Amino acid sequence: MTKTKPIRAVLFDLDGTLRVSQPRWDELFVREAEALGVKVTPERRLELFRWIHKFWANSEELRYLLDKYGETEGFWIAFNAARLRKLGCDEECTNALAEPLFHRLNAQQDSVADIVPDDVIPTLKQLHEEGYILGLLTNRGELSDEYLEEMGLAPHLDVALSAGELGVRKPLPEAFRRAVERLNVAPEETVYVGDNYYTDMLGAANAGLRPVLLDPDGLFSPQNGLVIRSLGELPAVLKRLESEAQNAQVDDGG
Repeated sequence: MTKTKPIRAVLFDLDGTLRVSQPRWDELFVREAEALGVKVTPERRLELFRWIHKFWANSEELRYLLDKYGETEGFWIAFNAARLRKLGCDEECTNALAEPLFHRLNAQQDSVADIVPDDVIPTLKQLHEEGYILGLLTNRGELSDEYLEEMGLAPHLDVALSAGELGVRKPLPEAFRRAVERLNVAPEETVYVGDNYYTDMLGAANAGLRPVLLDPDGLFSPQNGLVIRSLGELPAVLKRLESEAQNAQVDDGG
């Protein structure tokens, strides 16, 4: 039996994990679509939110729209059209509503706040006190120290890395590997915590890290890996993983 290494470091995703939008943009989209007459069933809503996770995980559909439109208004209108189709809209409905939805959502930019959930800072403090190295790996192109200071995250992170800095994006394994190199730990000694099943959980697992999915809405039921509903559950999960590692070493005669 191969010995399981102890956990030395925890890497976090940023958007949707340590920082969230309030209200959430996905919820705003559904609300505005309903205001324009779209009938949204619970099943369609669930299908949409799962698809959004997959879309942002460097999907072929995302790459196609970026190649076609770049980061322009056209991209977001096309994204709205794809979301409307997931909600069951036909082409007439989609063509009529995709652009108005862009303007309705754009008009609410100032009403959406970046917040750090109440359990995030206490959890980071506890993990630091317990001796874990803590890092951040985000798919943002840029990540300023000023932003992390403003959000109150900077004092609790040993390393903060962006895709723009690394030159590679999640879910590609190289993104995770470069991040753990910066932490000076091995992938198998590192837990990665993120909210996107495809980008974070599968990406981290493919790179040899131990993934933990933050899934507050219960969108996914992975067969392998750990799922938490809030970040405050993480310390107990890490203790369980550490205990499993110690038991594996005992079983192996270590």
